[in-house]
Amino acid sequence: MEIGAVAVKYKCIICGAETDWDEEFGDKPICVKCWDKGFGADNKQAARQRKYRQEHKAELAACQRKWYQEHKAELAARRRKYRQEHKVELAARGRKYRQEHKAELAARGRKYRQEHKVELAACQRKWYQEHKAELAARRRKLKNGL
Repeated sequence: MEIGAVAVKYKCIICGAETDWDEEFGDKPICVKCWDKGFGADNKQAARQRKYRQEHKAELAACQRKWYQEHKAELAARRRKYRQEHKVELAARGRKYRQEHKAELAARGRKYRQEHKVELAACQRKWYQEHKAELAARRRKLKNGL
């Protein structure tokens, strides 16, 4: 590029980021990040990888399971640390999701309770039997306090 020349910026066709693009790569500008991710219709390497993954699904899944099993403690520690550091953001995200999906969550809960009515009733009876004395004491306290 000559001194004083203006660099032309193109918009990436995938993510819209501004990028320097060399015309010899074609007429569809792609930014470096999208290029590295392997986007593009004529990306033969990505096609080969997809084909390999499809043909070796079982072995790759076994390999992944083995790796996760070996690194379970590290991953759990990392997850706990992240959740501790981002407690406020995660709580806000959860509240937002529950607010936006209130009807769906309620329907799912009703469906679950309807399908598991017998087990839930048995669990409730068991809990009441185990906590009968505490509940009676609490009722007496409330009755005498009023």
